[in-house]
Amino acid sequence: MPIIFLPAGESYSSLYRIYISVIETDNKKPIHLTTFWRIWQKYIPEIKFLSPRSDLCFQCKTMRFNSKFWPEQEMENKVIEWNKHISWAQKERNYYR
Repeated sequence: MPIIFLPAGESYSSLYRIYISVIETDNKKPIHLTTFWRIWQKYIPEIKFLSPRSDLCFQCKTMRFNSKFWPEQEMENKVIEWNKHISWAQKERNYYR
């Protein structure tokens, strides 16, 4: 099953707060945060949170985390595209040093 990454700004706590607000509008009793976390880990472990990496741009993150899902026929073109991007990023990094 493919892993789905949620933005680094999200967390179990932030999703729990959303859950609480929805449950309270239905006048139901919410589960505890620990129980929420355990259920998440047991039933939807393929949904994870990105770790904050300020040194990676959006394209780097996309390429890095989606590379294992590329179709075989696109693999060579994607690798070439990725290498061009890395080369460009390295030039930018060297320019600003």
